[in-house]
Amino acid sequence: MPSEFDKTSSNFWSEFLQATEATHPMQVKKASNMIRVSGVNFPSINTQTLEEYFIRGQSSSNSTLGFRVVFHCCTFEDFESSKLDIFLDFDGCTFSKDIIIESSGKPMTFERTKFNGKTSKFTGVNTDPCQAQFSECVFNSEVVLEGFYFLNIPLRGSGNIPSKFNQLNFKKTLTLKRVTFPKEMAFFGVSWPRKINADRDIFRQLKVCMEEQKNALQANVFHSLEMNEYRKELFSGERSSLSNWSDKFIFLLSWAISDFTLSWFRPLLLILITSVFFFMIACGVDAFNHCGFNGFFHFINPFNRTTDHYYSVYSVWFIHKIVLIILSYHLVVAVKRKTKY
Repeated sequence: MPSEFDKTSSNFWSEFLQATEATHPMQVKKASNMIRVSGVNFPSINTQTLEEYFIRGQSSSNSTLGFRVVFHCCTFEDFESSKLDIFLDFDGCTFSKDIIIESSGKPMTFERTKFNGKTSKFTGVNTDPCQAQFSECVFNSEVVLEGFYFLNIPLRGSGNIPSKFNQLNFKKTLTLKRVTFPKEMAFFGVSWPRKINADRDIFRQLKVCMEEQKNALQANVFHSLEMNEYRKELFSGERSSLSNWSDKFIFLLSWAISDFTLSWFRPLLLILITSVFFFMIACGVDAFNHCGFNGFFHFINPFNRTTDHYYSVYSVWFIHKIVLIILSYHLVVAVKRKTKY
């Protein structure tokens, strides 16, 4: 038997099944309730493969209770596991293609792992608690978490682990469906993607998690995402009526001006654009030649009083001041949220 497995060989799985610590001491370690595999380049793995070659083929009993499969520094093509009642550990692994795991509720851990496929999908069991630890992982794929009720506190005597997200880098879209995050769940050093698909309740849960960890900046981001989802709710379905027009107006205005205080640059830019616009209405197209830059800064000063020069266009001056107050408010709140002054 060769010292290394060849994933292109037609005898790969039969050789793997016959492998022992004596023939492959650096790659295979077996125990009554565990198999640990190191440095193996695997072909595609599915649920049937795991059952046949990792569980029934390795376990000394027919029971899978407490059985653990550990992959160390392994690479995979497609990987699929559907509701297997086993512990799954991945350390230093690389998934070259898609990964789909349907949890049975047993804990699974991913440490120093790269996901390079198109989609990485993890599905929980909706109502039952699930434990999952992701630590120092890079997701170059789109990530889908669905039906996970994360449990942060391990159950006594179960061998379970607290769920956590530690030093993760999401480079593409993250989709969260029917996911429950306890407020005590740990999030450390997570680089969130620009696009997160989730409903308002999930963003609220993430906001609370960030607040519990005193992560004010990220809490503000999830607050803005929560408000944006509520805005979408107002303009869709049964709520898309005139009965709550005031909420629609306020939320639409807040989203347009500052993305719910997530952006300080947008209100600053709007202050400049609207001021130039109203200044040109008040003083004509050649306003800067006619009134000069000093006249412009006097015009946009929110504390100045009208003069004889602007008296003929007092309504323009007054409307501009109202608009300026609204935009300035959003600018101040956005800066305050960013700096926590």
